[in-house]
Amino acid sequence: PVSEFATAVYGTAEQGLTLTLFDSWLGTVAFALQIYCDFSGYSDMATGISRLLGFDLMRNFHFPYFSRNPSEFWNRWHISLSSWFRDYVFFPLGGPYGSVFRWIRNVLITFLVTGLWHGAAWNFVLWGLYHGILLVLHRLKESLRKSRKRRKDVIKKAAGISSFFVLTSLGWILFRADSMGQALDILKTLILDFGNLHFQAKMPTEAAMLGLPIFFVIEFLGNRSRGKRLDEVYPLPIWTAAYAAMAFLILIGLSNVPAGFIYFVF
Repeated sequence: PVSEFATAVYGTAEQGLTLTLFDSWLGTVAFALQIYCDFSGYSDMATGISRLLGFDLMRNFHFPYFSRNPSEFWNRWHISLSSWFRDYVFFPLGGPYGSVFRWIRNVLITFLVTGLWHGAAWNFVLWGLYHGILLVLHRLKESLRKSRKRRKDVIKKAAGISSFFVLTSLGWILFRADSMGQALDILKTLILDFGNLHFQAKMPTEAAMLGLPIFFVIEFLGNRSRGKRLDEVYPLPIWTAAYAAMAFLILIGLSNVPAGFIYFVF
């Protein structure tokens, strides 16, 4: 259901129709959830099937949308790929050693290569550089705050997670758009079409509107469990309800509309 709505929004843009602020923001968030469920989902299936066959694969996703900054995000998102680029591109270039300018160069080159790995197109190049710039800005900010004592604040943590999710979702526009013109049109609408809450694209399905709140609750419980199974952390009523909700999400997500895995093209 989420993929259908994201496709509808980008399809509306492809047809030359004018998207609204509401369309663009919902479509942007929908694609962020689609690509996460797509890749994390079949990575989890691969891990589970491998364990049935006696192989123990590394964990490839660790609730990345609960990250508060780009450094944390790339330790949670596509862990096998990000660690490969760290070990075989970033460190051979010199890693974090040397001058600040050399470190910045190494980060930007690594993320440039990461973008090119996804495809030889300007949108992927800019998506990689976008994340590289976010990481550089975050590390520079952190280096200026080393002397300050940090406080644990739930509200501050929630604000950090929410704000970085928005930044990540904006980056996905570059990844999803079929052209730079389409990406710029959507970004322009997100910024300049303030207050326009009408729908131009197809409305989200009832399954999507019902399933998303359940999905967020399950993700929240999973993130709080710190990598353990829900039945190892939570009491019986909570984990049984969570597993039942997972089965329910699978059932309402079944559709006659074929939707291939996004990462099959890479």
